[in-house]
Amino acid sequence: MTRKQKMVALGAGAVAALLLLCVGLILMSVGCSPDTPGQTKQTEKPAETETTATPTTVPPETTVPPETTVPPETTAPPETTAPPATEGNSGPGFREVSQSVTAKIETNLRDAPDQVSSTVLYALPNGQWVTRTGISDNGWSRLEWNGVTCYAISNYLTQDPNYVPPSFEEEDDGINTVFTACNDRVTAKELVNLRSIPSVTRADSVVIAQLAKGQWITRTGINTDVGWSRVEYNGQTLYCITSYLETEQPTVEEATAAAE
Repeated sequence: MTRKQKMVALGAGAVAALLLLCVGLILMSVGCSPDTPGQTKQTEKPAETETTATPTTVPPETTVPPETTVPPETTAPPETTAPPATEGNSGPGFREVSQSVTAKIETNLRDAPDQVSSTVLYALPNGQWVTRTGISDNGWSRLEWNGVTCYAISNYLTQDPNYVPPSFEEEDDGINTVFTACNDRVTAKELVNLRSIPSVTRADSVVIAQLAKGQWITRTGINTDVGWSRVEYNGQTLYCITSYLETEQPTVEEATAAAE
């Protein structure tokens, strides 16, 4: 074979190879075309729209009304119960009244309903009338005296214009009152002072204690002329006005035994 024939053969082989390469590329391109729909399926948006749908379920999470139920927390009315606070204006524990009263005997008017820590403003005598504006359950009265609010023991006051105060004719030293010995149980009708001597006028007559209703003590002596009783209280001999006491009534068995 000549050189020219060899060159022609090589050229024909190269052309054949190029043709085969082109055919292969065409076949490859045709073969990949069926896969392209699958690729579009992989990029389908519905899957993405499903995932984006879940964040839109905000209402169940943002159920603000249960959290913003402020009214139960701001129930101010129970805290601002003003009426009980205004009781202080009329005096705690006092029932409102409007009465004219005077003292049964000379009675101290105090700046507070307390005999221990209060100050005596005035000694109200029998026959001088003042206005009582309140009565407490623990034996005190609230009074208006010369425009001043003051307090006195209710048992020492009366509304009766015909009330006659007891006569207290006592010895000069206030401790020589003769007592008739007795031994009975007594308590206060309301509230009564127990004093160091049987006197309400002497400066050295000191109130040692108070006897409340229902608190029973022993009476060891009584004087019917001046109306004083001698009593034993916590180991001390003290004195109080007889008319402010009541005597313990004997039981049926004791009364029967005494009669026999």
